[in-house]
Amino acid sequence: MFNNVLSRVLRAPLRWLDTVPVGRIFNRFTADFSVLDSRLVNDIADFLFTLLELLGIWIAGFLVSPIMIIFAGLSVSVVVMIGRRYLRGAREVKRLESIARSPILDLFDCVRAGIATIVAYDQAERYIESESLIPPLMHMWLFNQWMSFRLSLIAAYFASLLAALIVSSPDIDASLAGFALSFALRYNDAIIWTIRSYASLEMDMNATERIVEYSQIDTEPLDGIAPPVAWPSDGRIQVDSLVAGYAADLPLF
Repeated sequence: MFNNVLSRVLRAPLRWLDTVPVGRIFNRFTADFSVLDSRLVNDIADFLFTLLELLGIWIAGFLVSPIMIIFAGLSVSVVVMIGRRYLRGAREVKRLESIARSPILDLFDCVRAGIATIVAYDQAERYIESESLIPPLMHMWLFNQWMSFRLSLIAAYFASLLAALIVSSPDIDASLAGFALSFALRYNDAIIWTIRSYASLEMDMNATERIVEYSQIDTEPLDGIAPPVAWPSDGRIQVDSLVAGYAADLPLF
């Protein structure tokens, strides 16, 4: 995938290279490829692990009393509703973070090229304070806290109902009751990390989508007429009926 994207970018038309910021290209080859190479597989494994843990907690509650399926279904519906709202906001914040990172990389490239001029005119502070990733990261942290608070309330509700059923049912074996309660105490972390791991997996897929988009950009035509073996035979250039244009949507001259 990396070699394919690199080959496409190196063979891209000059018009594309003029219109796409360098920082955006750096962002694809650094942050997005880092997600694809390092995080995607781990996020898939984390999501499957937390999902299986959540299913195990529901099964443990069902072994105590089949009526817990009703409460589990209600909690799942509320969790899905909260998770959808969280994903809508987190997806946009993650996109803003990716957009904010590209100008920083572009700025780094410009500063590297003009460091002598910046130092000569004493303008270092101007460039240090020009771009920042703090606002999108802060909003992502607020989204996580918003979700964690609401899911903690749902987890406490589920664990309290399970404990109340155990106390009110004298027929339940003590070992089974302890088994179910130990699982219920993990319900809070399981439900929060299931939603977070799914959100991380979906955002990883967004990075993968951006990489796939770069792997499909048009390239300059690589065909042509092979020159003779003895070319050039003389030091003369002949141009006949040449029509050129800067881009396909611009006038010819």
